Amino acid sequence: MSRWDALEHPWHAAFGEAAHAYLKLGSPPIGAVVVDASGEIIARGANDFPRDRLAHAEVTALSQIPAAMNRLKCEIYSTLEPCAMCAGAIRMCQLHAVHFAAADPSAGSSSLFGANEFMREFPCLVHGPDHPELELVVVALVVESRARNGHHRWREHWSQYHPSGVALGTRLATSGAYRDWVGQSLSPRELYERVALAA
Repeated sequence: MSRWDALEHPWHAAFGEAAHAYLKLGSPPIGAVVVDASGEIIARGANDFPRDRLAHAEVTALSQIPAAMNRLKCEIYSTLEPCAMCAGAIRMCQLHAVHFAAADPSAGSSSLFGANEFMREFPCLVHGPDHPELELVVVALVVESRARNGHHRWREHWSQYHPSGVALGTRLATSGAYRDWVGQSLSPRELYERVALAA
């Protein structure tokens, strides 16, 4: 049995956005949510590359934060480490913290939060990865998406970072699992558990 029930609510919601991007939008499986000081989800975003190459999950979620919200007390949860564009957007929104389920060894840019005086002016705490099973599932789905679509750049970096996740994602791509999952209209929990149990 997977550890889905042990994950905090923001991770359920962020993974739900990633599943939507992946199974419904035909996009890389990346999702993000923003929470306020009480932990309530106030914004959501799913990667939507078919619509717009700039429609990253984090940017989409950040654009939905209510104008009156105290952003200095907000935190963002993303299934994948933010890229340079998303790190910049998080800084521009002055969020208190960023959490990511899996690192991105090729494009991850969380180090930018301490890169210069501008980025450090509103300190953003960086957390992650903190849940090994969630990390494995996210890596496997990202690798499956890339392998199925013929994108093999950065494979060496990913293999060094998480060899078991890369192996699982490659196996899923070869087996045609994605087509079956789309046909079955899996819920986020079902998708998570299918991948976790396939490991």
